[in-house]
Amino acid sequence: MSMATPSTSAPSSLLSLLFNEETGLYHSDLFPSFVQWKLADMPRIRTKFTIAEIEICNISELPAQPRVSKQIASHFRNTDYLFATEKPHRFMALLMHTGVLEAEYLFQRIYSDFQSSSAVQLTAGMTEVVYSTTTYEDILDATSVALTLAQDKGPYQLKAVPVATLPDVSTIKVSIIEDSLIAQSILTNMLQNLQVDHTEFDIRIFDDGASFAESDWHHSGHMHLIFLSDTLPQRDGIEVLRDLRSMPNASKYVIIMLGSRKTEHMTIYSMEHGADYYIAKPFSIKLLEARVKRLLERLK
Repeated sequence: MSMATPSTSAPSSLLSLLFNEETGLYHSDLFPSFVQWKLADMPRIRTKFTIAEIEICNISELPAQPRVSKQIASHFRNTDYLFATEKPHRFMALLMHTGVLEAEYLFQRIYSDFQSSSAVQLTAGMTEVVYSTTTYEDILDATSVALTLAQDKGPYQLKAVPVATLPDVSTIKVSIIEDSLIAQSILTNMLQNLQVDHTEFDIRIFDDGASFAESDWHHSGHMHLIFLSDTLPQRDGIEVLRDLRSMPNASKYVIIMLGSRKTEHMTIYSMEHGADYYIAKPFSIKLLEARVKRLLERLK
């Protein structure tokens, strides 16, 4: 079986020493580091994983442990990991990019294999990890409870228990491209007081279109909310709007055009060039708050 090696701080040579080809198991000491590495990587790759605790039910078959772990690991992808534990009849599995439903299908295959070819009986408990705010201790608690529930039901059971944790807080970049100090202040205060679950705003103000275009502030993969005045010194809002919508990653920009004229023509013109909303000045703060909340809900 080919096992993947993650980009942890440990040298790859050390990782290879801590992997047992005969059993298909990584050393138990590596498990906490692998989980912490995966949790730390979640905000970047935004993908879930599942941890499962697997037990050999009939201890009389314990001498067959090396063959058992090897047989379990043979069903894993090369991005999944199986770890030894301090108890020789238990293993910990780290299933990358996998939710509970996919894990259930995997264990159905494993159980079917053992039921048809071995006297060994297995049972398992698992938990799906979705948020990077989850702690290692939370995961161990959840898998322990899940395994206990499975043990109570007997061999070839699989129980899942959710981790008790808070959702991640997502950061949305915000650019206020506006030369009016009053409008800048109103928009900043609105965003700072806006209550959106699990969301925080990273706000930057630009007095003109040229300074925004020349900055590297918007050169990232983050979702980006832009309040864009249509009349600006040096480069007007429509020019900036065209530039943003011509970029390869244009879909990450949510653009609210703040217009100086309340006309149907300007509304249509702005939206044809890529604005998500056109709001004429002076604008209603309550209306703008509602629009922003609706946009953010749509993006979740």
